[in-house]
Amino acid sequence: MSTIRKNTIILCIILFALLSSGCIGETTTEAPPTTTPTPTTVTTEAPKIEILDIPYDKFNSLFGEESKLTDAEKDIEWKKYEGKAVKWTGWVVDVNENIDGGYSVTFKHYLGTETFDTIVDFDENLKDKLTPLKKDDFVTYTGRLVTKSGAVSTTSLTGTDIEY
Repeated sequence: MSTIRKNTIILCIILFALLSSGCIGETTTEAPPTTTPTPTTVTTEAPKIEILDIPYDKFNSLFGEESKLTDAEKDIEWKKYEGKAVKWTGWVVDVNENIDGGYSVTFKHYLGTETFDTIVDFDENLKDKLTPLKKDDFVTYTGRLVTKSGAVSTTSLTGTDIEY
């Protein structure tokens, strides 16, 4: 067999293999089918915060004026509470808008309190919940403890929520 004939046979075998495998052949001008991507909804929830189970009365008995602890003992005990979240109920004394757009709300927890027991700073994102508040509204609030009460200070919190 001549070399040309062998090469022609090999070329035919290769072409046949390519045609049967689909590598070459009919071409189409049709665009491939398109699919509209389905939008994915990602919902992110605010992280759940662990709320200490300590009513204001008990907290006040540890750190308030009636506490039997020394200042040094209070400082040691405070380390267990600082930065932790609590959920307390009290009467609104006052609501003030801060320079930064947030709000400070003062609360009292005993009817006989002349001024207030706690001050809670809330972000402006709770404006819709805070602006309707009036003096003596009885509400439940959640916040993280920032400072304990002392001889010349009051308990302060960074508020995270308010319910009424």
